[in-house]
Amino acid sequence: MIQIRSVYVVGIDIWQVENANIPFAVARVERGKDETLDLANPWHIMIATGKIMGGGKLISFLGGDSLMSSHMLWESEPLVPSFWTDKVIAAYIDSSYNVDYLVWKAFIKLSPETVSQLASLQPIESQRRFSELLGAVFPRCTGEHVNFNKYDPSHSFILYIEPETAYSDNYVNINDYATDIVALLGMAGHAPQPHLLVDVVLAHSIGTDPPSRAITAVGLEPLKFKQEVGSVLLPKTVLDLAAYYAYAIELRHLSERLRALPFYREPFHDYLMGLGKLGTNDSLLSSYQSKFLVDREWEISELLRAAQTIEEIQRAMQDNYVSKYGSSEMSKRIDTGARVNGWSYDIFATLVRIVPEAERDIRDVMDLIHQRVDALSNFLRDASVTAAAKANVLLQRWILIFTIVVTAVVITTLIITWPGVP
Repeated sequence: MIQIRSVYVVGIDIWQVENANIPFAVARVERGKDETLDLANPWHIMIATGKIMGGGKLISFLGGDSLMSSHMLWESEPLVPSFWTDKVIAAYIDSSYNVDYLVWKAFIKLSPETVSQLASLQPIESQRRFSELLGAVFPRCTGEHVNFNKYDPSHSFILYIEPETAYSDNYVNINDYATDIVALLGMAGHAPQPHLLVDVVLAHSIGTDPPSRAITAVGLEPLKFKQEVGSVLLPKTVLDLAAYYAYAIELRHLSERLRALPFYREPFHDYLMGLGKLGTNDSLLSSYQSKFLVDREWEISELLRAAQTIEEIQRAMQDNYVSKYGSSEMSKRIDTGARVNGWSYDIFATLVRIVPEAERDIRDVMDLIHQRVDALSNFLRDASVTAAAKANVLLQRWILIFTIVVTAVVITTLIITWPGVP
């Protein structure tokens, strides 16, 4: 059986804010306190933690000993539910930004025996326990809270397990190691197929969360770095998994925002009917100014933000291990022989689809909006030309009538005033 050196829950929480550079409200995440501060700049995470110093450091690795990065974290002292009081060793939070999305990350160190305790619970109960833990650690902000989906408040997270010794010291091959991982997580014989990604074995989450929302990552070997108080040691692969979840959540939420636009929400014919009668220049101009231009401004703003967010995600994905090594020799499915009914699918194949599928969906929505806007613009232009033409014809008629009348008056006047006419 696998001996555990350390355990971390790495959670993701996202808020949409109108402008990430302006102050926003945030609640303290501090033991025994539940107060909301009116002003807190996003860069100053000490407002949420109640501390003026960071208190922690995140150090990432490739493999067991290749140092990749070092980053300051902010220590948190959350008032966790009673179930977790003897299981949480330390908690830290961090934040990052993508256009108007504020992304919080939680790094919660658990006691090693917590894994078996959670695995022994009913799956739904385990899922509930993870949700309440992350809910207690993350700050509450202004703006819109962006969930995994709008019907589910659960957080995306990675359960990282660092082994006490390298798997090669005790196992003949990676398949045997993965088989023990599945047993450790309480699903021997009926779990999705684990997967090797760079330097971790990916397995199912403890609980009922699908791989598209939560996953377990078990290291191939312990991290060869002196453990210091306040330091969080994680493989870069785990951090990239957390970022990958964040990208998928942002893209899905962007798609929801675009679907709320009138040009997408209202069928083409219904939108035209909403513009009212277009028979005269006055009604056309009024509808154009009061509805179409307002909706067009909203649409342009949302599409611009969507394009900026997608661009930032694509740039970050170039160095993200999930996409960078997902189809390389550093990634492979592990067969544990657990092929029971619907459990034989590769867990990574499910995970790796979430970002590309979310991006394809949002691009489909953007294309449809572009098509409808073009069609509406063409229609309004044609309607405007037609209305102007009708007005021009009417004006020409009045000019003709006026010309005839004036001509008749002039002729009559000339006849009356002509010399010799009685």
